[in-house]
Amino acid sequence: MNQRTAYKLGNVGLYACFIVITLFFLFPLLWTVSLSLKDSQSLFTVPPELIPSAWAFENYVHVIQNNNIFQYIANSGIIVFFTVIVTLLVAIPAAFALSRITFGYKRPLMITILMTQMISAVVISIPLYRILANYELLNQYWVLILVYVAVVLPLATWILKGHFDTLPPALDEAAIIDGCTRSQLISKIIVLAVCQALHP
Repeated sequence: MNQRTAYKLGNVGLYACFIVITLFFLFPLLWTVSLSLKDSQSLFTVPPELIPSAWAFENYVHVIQNNNIFQYIANSGIIVFFTVIVTLLVAIPAAFALSRITFGYKRPLMITILMTQMISAVVISIPLYRILANYELLNQYWVLILVYVAVVLPLATWILKGHFDTLPPALDEAAIIDGCTRSQLISKIIVLAVCQALHP
């Protein structure tokens, strides 16, 4: 067996491992879809069938007709959209300041941001719900958006700071010499450079 053949066989084995691992992680999703296409009697057949012998689409019809599912999807889309926008509007300047500007209490602030990741959102969910319920702030878009922003903002700031740290300070100096303001430096130089690094 020559080296080229061994290399090809090695690639085949590697891709086979990738396929097996992918199927392993996809199986729960496939099984969930399979269960959704079965009627109540087929759910308990032995041995269980991954591909239903008789497909039952009435489950989907029932969900669409008896639940306001499209409103739920729209709610999720609105909340996700504004959460991402607000998070980026706050996290990008904050990460730039932590990466490029020297100021007092910078290190304690960074440690505090990192320590917030030790607090699970599940731990504060019930107390937060009770507080919002007491102030009659439930079922409000803006409240949920602010909660999500508060949860993801420390992590987003930390990740962006790490990317900003990879850019040379000479890039900032060159932009300032060319007449860029601080806001233009962030929006037109730093952010675009990081985006190009993430998506070559």
